[in-house]
Amino acid sequence: MKEYWIIDPIHAYIEVYSLENEQYDKPLFYSKEDHLQSALFKDLKSDLEYIFE
Repeated sequence: MKEYWIIDPIHAYIEVYSLENEQYDKPLFYSKEDHLQSALFKDLKSDLEYIFE
């Protein structure tokens, strides 16, 4: 799996893990104030404020 997300609806954040050289990089953290764009799907963009309403 090249990318996976862990979504925490209680604390309103998302961790994004990306596979690089057969290892997962340190996760990127996004909170409800952020905008998230997938590294794999360039057209997939989300305003997290709407997700965590």
